[in-house]
Amino acid sequence: MYEYLEDLSLCSDDTLEDNSASLCVKQDFLTYMLSIKDTEVNIQNSRGQTALFHCVIRGDINACNKLLKKGANAALRGTVWETRKQKRKMSPIFASFLSIPIQRSLNWRNLHSELASAPHQYGHLVDMGYFNRKEIVEEMSEYLENDFPEFLHLRSVCDKLVNYMFGRTSSTLQQTATRVIFKQCFLGKTCSLTQLMPADTLKQRFSDADLSNLDVYDEYINFVLNKTVLRALVDKLNLPHDSILSFEIELLLHQMASRFGACKVLPPENMFNGESDSSISSDDSNNSSFSPDEGDSDLEYW
Repeated sequence: MYEYLEDLSLCSDDTLEDNSASLCVKQDFLTYMLSIKDTEVNIQNSRGQTALFHCVIRGDINACNKLLKKGANAALRGTVWETRKQKRKMSPIFASFLSIPIQRSLNWRNLHSELASAPHQYGHLVDMGYFNRKEIVEEMSEYLENDFPEFLHLRSVCDKLVNYMFGRTSSTLQQTATRVIFKQCFLGKTCSLTQLMPADTLKQRFSDADLSNLDVYDEYINFVLNKTVLRALVDKLNLPHDSILSFEIELLLHQMASRFGACKVLPPENMFNGESDSSISSDDSNNSSFSPDEGDSDLEYW
């Protein structure tokens, strides 16, 4: 089923459509597998990754739809790598930031801000309620507490964040409008910052920043844009005061894309620092949230 499993690199000159098509599961085979009685769609491999997780990574929306209709659990988390030794577990909707077709396409076009739209491909599935599970709400809450503490106050709407951030009709009109304003004011050009930022040094540095540079973009989205800047924009445009919440949700989405999009679905190559496989096994054995790989024979099931 995953005959392209060995090609997980982000280097490609193909278009988004080309990359998606080359990585998609063979639909006739998937249909046949799902038609077999008692087919178990929630089996996890040694990294905790399910068939749904892999289809999200491959950008195969049609296969995801079929798996979810068959009863795939969208809350099961798979392991991804932030660094060679640091791992985390995330469910498929958050793993969409690692989508191979999208990352390949955006990397060669240097459109880093567009990575935040990766989960929107599954907006119609979010609207259908497949991702409205308490486990995903708890996962979102964990991210707010551990990774994005400046947004911890959004816990009050944590049960709605997946719909607000990733949904289509299940999101609000205000959130959809905020997404457009956010993109035009902060991601199109940064010259508007001169009227919004309190620090002159930052104004000079980011007044005409090149957001096609990944390092500049990451610094900009994670450290320059903040609640103070967002509130200044709300005041300047005479928007309702409660719209600050929608702008914070949109900024959280972009910061998630920036952080999670840098993760790897497979362990980074050992040759970069010359440490042996045995050292990795030793490190993993001390990590209770992860068990060392023992082969992916269970992938043969898919």
